[in-house]
Amino acid sequence: MKQYLIIEKWTLYADKPSYRVMSDEALTDLQLADKKMDAYNLLNKDKKISFFIVPFDENVLILSKLAS
Repeated sequence: MKQYLIIEKWTLYADKPSYRVMSDEALTDLQLADKKMDAYNLLNKDKKISFFIVPFDENVLILSKLAS
């Protein structure tokens, strides 16, 4: 069964883009993922932020720890 994540991408001027996983869990329903992404886009007022649905593959996902 395919799973999907919603990713937030934001870029500040000429900096490299930053990414954040918006979903608290992988979504198995692409239509639900699309509705959630639409809701994020409706609430988003910042043009530097965009959202994407990406396939979730646990074998290639790389996580990094946030610096404090």
